[in-house]
Amino acid sequence: MNPYPDRIEELHQWLEHKYSHRDRQATEILLTAMLPESQLGSRRPWFIIETDYPNRDTRAAWFSFGGALDAKSLSDARIMHWRMCDGLCAQWLDNRSAGLPGVFVEAEWRKLISQIHIGRYRWHLRRNYVAMMYTCLRLRVAHPRGMQALLPDRAGDHSELARLTRRVLDPDYRPNYTGSFCPPPGPFLFWCELLQKLSPHFADWETLTGSLAAVARGVSVLYADGRPPDWMATDRVMRDSINHVTTWIMQQSALLRSKGMKAHTLFDRSGHTLDQHYIEEIRRLKREEILLVRERYKGPTHLPWRHRLGAKEWHEIIDREKPILVG
Repeated sequence: MNPYPDRIEELHQWLEHKYSHRDRQATEILLTAMLPESQLGSRRPWFIIETDYPNRDTRAAWFSFGGALDAKSLSDARIMHWRMCDGLCAQWLDNRSAGLPGVFVEAEWRKLISQIHIGRYRWHLRRNYVAMMYTCLRLRVAHPRGMQALLPDRAGDHSELARLTRRVLDPDYRPNYTGSFCPPPGPFLFWCELLQKLSPHFADWETLTGSLAAVARGVSVLYADGRPPDWMATDRVMRDSINHVTTWIMQQSALLRSKGMKAHTLFDRSGHTLDQHYIEEIRRLKREEILLVRERYKGPTHLPWRHRLGAKEWHEIIDREKPILVG
């Protein structure tokens, strides 16, 4: 009898009851990063969790699974002198070479990567920090808003969460991966190419495609019931890996002319302005021909409403209601 579906359900229920975390897909995606590579059949995917958790001590967060996963805050690296940051990132990359899990937390996910690393952080992008960026997939998760912080002495809850997580990951009843190669959906590599254009920090093609495939395969291995790879999980990770700023610009440019003019007017009346990083991102998207200038539209060319998306694929990749990897 396969015990894993019941164990996974028990873990989900504990997270919902004690941590107010109800995003089951996100939980299962993170669990794939903790599976032994012998069972996964490939290198573990590494993740950066984009969530509103600015505390650099992540031990109490749900995504640390009670201590079963050492989720590290990227802010720890950024507040260091660049040489110390470089050494820490080198150590993290060595852990990847050794086959260890890697999960990091990014609380400044609403900013472009170039916007975070400015001034005295400029050296980070020339060394090991940039390698971290193209090594990790992104998973955007809403931080649960529950009563967990009001409860006293939560050590017992954390211990139980760790125990339930270890039961899910227990390898005794889960065989090593011996399945034949299951090809991804036909357009998978096509969407990976588009993702690289939208998120150029994914410079390593093999790491990107292999990690995305490992997510789909990992959810299947997690349940150990012979189910096919979960390409819906990969679909989500691909979209989460597009920067929030880039997605917002594309969503505004995707509006029809009349709705775009209304959004532009409301933006002007609000008194908001776009900073230089937004403007540079719009220029980059124009160079990639992702954005095209609208004809006969009044307004500065550095605003998203002055542009339209260049092809239907750009509409589809930001439309979360429409899966791109499964029909």
